[in-house]
Amino acid sequence: MELDKYLLFFLAGGSTFNQGKAFSFRCAQDSIVLTKVHQTEMHFYRRYHHVVITRETLCRFARQLDVDVLKFYIPKDIPRYLVQPCPEDSVFRPLMVRLCAGTDNGHGETGPENPFLTFALVSAFCEQDIFFPFLKTCLKQSMADQVATVINRNVSENWTIHRVASELYVSVSLLKKKLKEENTSYTRILLECRMKKASELIVMQEGAVKKVAYQCGYSSVPYFISQFRKYYGYTPSRCRPDGNLFKNNSKTVV
Repeated sequence: MELDKYLLFFLAGGSTFNQGKAFSFRCAQDSIVLTKVHQTEMHFYRRYHHVVITRETLCRFARQLDVDVLKFYIPKDIPRYLVQPCPEDSVFRPLMVRLCAGTDNGHGETGPENPFLTFALVSAFCEQDIFFPFLKTCLKQSMADQVATVINRNVSENWTIHRVASELYVSVSLLKKKLKEENTSYTRILLECRMKKASELIVMQEGAVKKVAYQCGYSSVPYFISQFRKYYGYTPSRCRPDGNLFKNNSKTVV
């Protein structure tokens, strides 16, 4: 499970985008924006026409270029996003419209038939000096994703930060430092991995809450229910085998 997502979204001229305390910016003219966000930040983008791009698609795009992306130096002040003007007569405008048309109401994830549309839109940013360093940061797997990969191998394990650090061959202090730099923490990632697995298991096992709790690494069922309710806003008992509570506009990614 990748905790980072890569988004292309459209921002009308004169609009201000505000992602909480992380960053904000204003576009003087219609623009498309390329950014990397943590999955917990996705709610900031719900009201914008956007498409989600996978890391795999960005890797495929990089392979199409006659450029060694990994040789580029990443400056400390590299931005969280790139902005490219997209006026009405821009060749990229109809591409953005077409790509969004392949999503749920223009808000969601691109379908598997659209990789070349995605490549074309991402190429709009190639003229910017910061583009290749920015792309390099997207292609590097974050420490958060590495931690999630270890935990997801067996969510039922009694994972501790010391065990995970050992699996990744880093010290606990370095692991904490890296995660803090990525605006997350070990406990946050562990909870996200457990809750995602729990939602899948509850639907498949028709609400066998006790069994799911143990399979997700919880020895206390009441504590599991409490954590589940705090995370999703409802208890596991409200879930049904059809999985309606978890579909939430499920989509396919490229």
